[in-house]
Amino acid sequence: MDGAPPALHCKYHPRTETLLRCNKCDAPICVACARRTPVGYRCRDCIRAQQDKAYTMGPRDAWAAFGASFGLSCLLWPVLGALLGSLGWLGLAAAVVAGGAAGGSLAQLIRRAVQRRRGRHLRAVTLAGVLAGGLVGSLGAWSLLSFWPFNVPLLVFAGVTLAAAWPLLK
Repeated sequence: MDGAPPALHCKYHPRTETLLRCNKCDAPICVACARRTPVGYRCRDCIRAQQDKAYTMGPRDAWAAFGASFGLSCLLWPVLGALLGSLGWLGLAAAVVAGGAAGGSLAQLIRRAVQRRRGRHLRAVTLAGVLAGGLVGSLGAWSLLSFWPFNVPLLVFAGVTLAAAWPLLK
């Protein structure tokens, strides 16, 4: 067959033959690399380029998100550790119930701190700020008050809070 078109190979997997093409850049892509979008299949590079237009967060915004989550956690972890720990097993129920609301509030605070800009690393920066602030606040309570605020209800509260905030931060 002389008239057969040459075989296409995926731009990410050169050994894989394919018939698919990205509908934006027309590059050949295999089934594993194709990402379905409302307008057709696209390659990773075109998807990332489109997302980059929506992500406008800069380095100052990352520091603002870290600072807000760090400061809040630094102040609240010792207080919540003492409060939830004093409730015993009832503290677990309170941690689960209050953690969801706290996660929504945390996400709103972070979104205000970055002036509603979006970024790929906003979630990770917020998580790092919460964990670092919680550790510094706990060490401060331990050194100043001889009180170690880490307990199971506090850790459950922190987990539920971060789980509730995670989908709201992008």
